[in-house]
Parts: sequence; structure tokens; C-alpha cells
Amino acid sequence: MKNYHLFSTFSILIILVIQVIWFSGCSMDDFGTDHEYSDSPPQPVILNQPSEINDGSMTLSWKKSEDTKFYLYLLYYATSEGFDTTSTERIRILDRNKTEVKVDGLIPVNMYFFKLFVVDRDGNKSSSSNEVNSETTLGSWQVVSRIPLPAEPNYMIFNQNQTAIYISSEYRGSRARLYKLSTISHSIIHTIDIGNNTYAGSMVLSPDGQDLFVRGGPGIVRIFTPTDMIIDQVELYNSYFFGYSPFMDISEKSNTLLIFADPFDGFSMNLFRFSLYDLQLEDSLSIDNSNNDIIAVSPDEEFAVAYGYYENEIQLISISLNSVLKTLKVGNDPSHVEFSPDGRLAYVLNSYSSYISVIDLRNHAVTNEIPSDGNRSGMCISPNGALLFLFPRRSGKISVISTATMKFEAEIEGIGYISQLIITSDGRTLYALSRSSYEIVVIQLVE
Repeated sequence: MKNYHLFSTFSILIILVIQVIWFSGCSMDDFGTDHEYSDSPPQPVILNQPSEINDGSMTLSWKKSEDTKFYLYLLYYATSEGFDTTSTERIRILDRNKTEVKVDGLIPVNMYFFKLFVVDRDGNKSSSSNEVNSETTLGSWQVVSRIPLPAEPNYMIFNQNQTAIYISSEYRGSRARLYKLSTISHSIIHTIDIGNNTYAGSMVLSPDGQDLFVRGGPGIVRIFTPTDMIIDQVELYNSYFFGYSPFMDISEKSNTLLIFADPFDGFSMNLFRFSLYDLQLEDSLSIDNSNNDIIAVSPDEEFAVAYGYYENEIQLISISLNSVLKTLKVGNDPSHVEFSPDGRLAYVLNSYSSYISVIDLRNHAVTNEIPSDGNRSGMCISPNGALLFLFPRRSGKISVISTATMKFEAEIEGIGYISQLIITSDGRTLYALSRSSYEIVVIQLVE
């Protein structure tokens, strides 16, 4: 009997080993069909050129995969040719017979590149399909809303996630206020009293979105955005005249706030750098024989451009060296500067000249001029750098210029007098600030 049990146990072990060996080379798919595992990847498919292209979407189609162990298609897309799929958007398609998909949420006038992969049930991934590309269209812009404001507005800025806009107001001789406007409900959701300051001017947001710095009255006010409470305030009139409403900017790399001031000598302007932590003065740079009092920092924070009204030149500044690299001649009355997203180019709007100066920042040179009608007071650039939106001094039209063709592409009418223009990160909504009519005009792309 003892030998019988030993034989039975041995037989069972032999059977189990055979089963393990068998099932290690086979599996049951989702349809109950046995198949052998394989390390061979599926064959790639052919991706067709995009179709049904508009300002925010396009359709991709491809030849159906005939792989017997098909599991899914993976469609990847990005804004650069030959892109790496590890850090890009993707769409999963589980139906073998679904051979087209509409890709939404794209930015207008932007080039997109696509690749498709086939994945089988064993996790094997095919090599890439052919890469295809196409550019979204400009689309049509329309005024969709006019939001009344309780006081004369001066400046506006998005919060970090663009769910709200902070608007500074003019209360000369009284107490200045900020208004917080919801971009969802288009209503004022909070009013912030910033004390005895006679006005609230330009604003900048800290890199983490937690602090809002406001040029108010005799100094700078810091507001903690999660609670919209004032947590710090520095008066600056004791030693320097900071003008009525100079613009500021932030250098994240050096954790400093940059702002111009006049040291009362009448011959120079000083660029001051204050710590973002405690608003203490850290450094300054004197710019001789200049009236420039507005500063703009490039996206890569390598350069700053100093400019101002009533001038015909700008100073190109190295932030790391804290020095003026070069003074460049531009048109009359430079009133606004925008940068390409890669920080390579600066666009200088010359209010009283018939062109926009294009500056190659790395080569420290004016390299091109974009025609304008010489009656523009401000502009903003689309998130991808493809479009410039110019607004005039008095008429109610916004002109749209392509930075690639350097030509006027469209006009947006029915706006009214504009003092500032900002655009959402998806490039589909513009907010126009009107000081004369105490309102914000909302302009959107429409299908």
C-alpha cells in the first residue's frame, strides 16, 4: 500500500509538470480560443493623411490590422516631427474594425504629427506606422459675451489654471481694489481691497501660482491666491520713483521680481530685482540715457527686453549676467513685446510705425519686419506662436497675423476700444479688456 501511494504521488507530479509545460506555451484569449505565445510583434499598418480638418480637430484613418491576436490600436500625436511616444498624447482603440478616429482639442493653426501602433494580446507592439501630419485651420472668431465691471479696469491676468481672471481697478484718491472674475460663470466672485493704495496697476503671478504681485500705490502688494488675502506689502517711494503703472515680470530661475524705477537723476532707469520670498532688494542694473520703463522676460528666462513709450529702441538684457547685451533700433513708440514659445524670437509692436520688429534673441539682432498699419496699441500671441492678435487704439477690430507668412489672415469685429488682450492656453478664447466701457469682451472660436 505504501508503494502504491508513492506511485500515485509520483504520477500526479508528472501530470502537473506536463500541464505546466503545455500551458506555458499556450493561453486562452478573450474569446475562449487557445493560442500559443509568441514574441513576434504584429505587422504595422498604413496610416492615411488626416482628413476633415478644422480649427480644433482632424480625423485619422488607417488600414485594418489582420493580426490574429489583435488587442488594440495606439494612436500617438505631438507637435514635432519624429516625436518620442513616451511623453505624448495617445488614443486607445480596442475595436479592430474601427479604423478611424477624430482627434479633438487641438490648437488652431498648429502642425500635428501622428503615428499608429498595433498591440497584440501578448503585449507585443508593432513597429511604428508611417508618420503623417497636417495643420489645423484658423477658424472663425465671434464675440460671445460682454461682462460688465464695477469700476474702471486697469490690467488683467489669469490665475494658474485659468479658471479666473484678476482685474486691477483705478480708484484714484480712494482705496484700490482687485476683482476676481470666474471664466466659467463670467461673474465677479471676489473683491479684494488692497488698502490705502491710490490705484492697482500691473500684475504678475508667481511660477507656482500661489502669489500674485500687484503694483499698487507706493509699492508692491503680494496676495496669497488660495485665500486672496494680502500677506506682504513693500513701499518703494522712499528712495525711488516707480512711475504711475510700470509693468513687472518674474524670473523663476533666479526667484526674483523685475521692475523699473527712476532714481531721480533724470538720465537713467534702474532695473530692480526683488526676492520673491521676502520682496527684499537683491540687485539693480542702471540703463543710461533711456526712458524705457517696461520689462518683459523671455519664456526660457535667458533674456529680458526693456522698452517704453516715446522711444525708438529697446535694450536686450542678459538675466544671468545682469547686463545690457545690446541696444537695438526698432520703430516709433514700442508699446508691447511678445515672445515665441521657444524663446528664440521677440515681436516688438511699434505703435506709430507701420511694422512689427522681429528680434532674434540669440543673435542679438532685428531680423525681420511684419507689416502693420501703424495704429496698434497692443497685442497677444497664440500659445503655439503661430498667430499675433493686434488691437488698435480706437477702432473696434482685432487683426490676426500669421507669424509664418507675416500676413493679415483675419479680422475680428464688434469689439470696441481695447486696452489689453489675453488668450487661453488652448488658443480658443480671447478676453479683451475695455477701460472706456468698463467691461471684458469674450471672443471664442466657433465651429
